Parts: sequence; structure tokens; C-alpha cells
Amino acid sequence: MKFLHSPGVVAGAVSLCVSLLIVTGAAGAATQLITGKDIKNNSVTTADIKNGSIRSADIGEGEIGPSRLSIGVQDTLQQAATPGPQGPAGPQGPAGPAGAQGPGGQVVVVNGPHQFIAPGDTTTNLRANCPTGMTVVGAGINTGIGNADFILSFGTFVGGFVDNDVSIQIETYVQAICASGMTNGGISGFAQPINGGERGFEQAQAQALARRKD
Repeated sequence: MKFLHSPGVVAGAVSLCVSLLIVTGAAGAATQLITGKDIKNNSVTTADIKNGSIRSADIGEGEIGPSRLSIGVQDTLQQAATPGPQGPAGPQGPAGPAGAQGPGGQVVVVNGPHQFIAPGDTTTNLRANCPTGMTVVGAGINTGIGNADFILSFGTFVGGFVDNDVSIQIETYVQAICASGMTNGGISGFAQPINGGERGFEQAQAQALARRKD
């Protein structure tokens, strides 16, 4: 049996074959992976990258630094990192809460008995006693024109020694600054502090008298 092919049927068959080849070729190309070798260097620009699609994991450590930034970006970052001028002082804040009350303490000043010293004479037991429970934290003396040999703290009282080396009678007394809740450390005066209470005061007076005779 013979088939007759008209020119129109042949042309249509050829056209169909070409179309199938084109579709098949396109499908085959679509299944191939595009790699960096298929992209021309420096051809991908910001317009080709979707906003927000680049993450920190996509950027290698140290890939973006001052040497890779434009001058304008570096200047902007530097200005942002430079502290600005100090602003004006703000209004004063509210007062804070009161602190805890410290240990109770009291300070008093005690003037000892006045002594009148004849020319060429010295004081005897010149002192000022602190109230009970207080210790000496400061000392003072009033000698007029006399010669003060020492003024010292002896724990709970202040002791002194004055020599009248002028031709008229003089008046003198010592002063003790006393405080509660304090530890006495000795008050230096005209001689080195001598602690030891009454016994120490007696020794200090004996030393002063010995110096006077020398």
C-alpha cells in the first residue's frame, strides 16, 4: 500500500520536529546547575541581589573591614564612633535616702583646774580628766607667758607640765577633748606621748623636773 505525501504534510512534520527539539533543549538546559564559572566576574550588581537576602553566614570573617570600605563609608563610621561635645548639666536629682545611723558617740571639752605658779616654780599634777567612759582624742594648754614642757594624753585624761621662768606669777591650765566610743591613740605635744595612766603621768613629770635641773 502506498502513501502519498503532499508538500503541506511534509512541511508540518518538519515544523513539529523542530519545535520538539527546541523544547527538549530548553528543558535540558534548565536542569543544569549554574555555578560561579558560568557568571562573568564583576557582573552581579546590587540590583541583582534581593534585599535582605544576604546573611552574616554568607560573609567570611574579615571580608568587610576599613580597607574594603569606601572613603565616604569610613568617614561616616568614624564620625559615628567619635563622642560628641559634652552636653549641659542636667537638673539636680532628688535627694537620696538617709544613710544608716552610725554608732552613738559624744564629744565634750573639759578644762582642768587653773594653777597659779610663782616665779621659778612649776606646776604640780596639772591635768584635765575626761568624764567616765570617755577617752582623750585631743588636748590643749594655756600657759600665758610660762614655759610648757609637755602636754600629753594618758588615756582618760590630759596631763601637762609648765615651768614659770619669768619674774611674775602666771596662771595656767590644760584642756582635754574627750569622746565616747573612741580608742585613744595618744596625743603628741612638746614631748613624745607616754601612755600608762597615772604611772605614766608621774614618769613624765619626773623627766620634766630632771630636764629643768639640767
